[in-house]
Amino acid sequence: SFPQQGGDVELQTIAWRSPVEGEVVVKVIACGISNDMVTKDQSLGEIQYPLIPGHELIGDMCMFGPKEQKWKEGDRVGGSWHG
Repeated sequence: SFPQQGGDVELQTIAWRSPVEGEVVVKVIACGISNDMVTKDQSLGEIQYPLIPGHELIGDMCMFGPKEQKWKEGDRVGGSWHG
């Protein structure tokens, strides 16, 4: 993540929790970071830090909250941010 504006990128470990109802966990295979998302000076406007870059992904479903019926382990999914 970028812990603060203008700072260097840092590898961080976050606390894990199991998914709750309505949540899924995706094992990310690939993630894109567009050049419009991260600029040299990180002048992205009103951004909350720490910033975890990456908003386009593809991966496999691996964990689910209770009562999940749509997805199964190993399903390939993709996602993108549309603002």
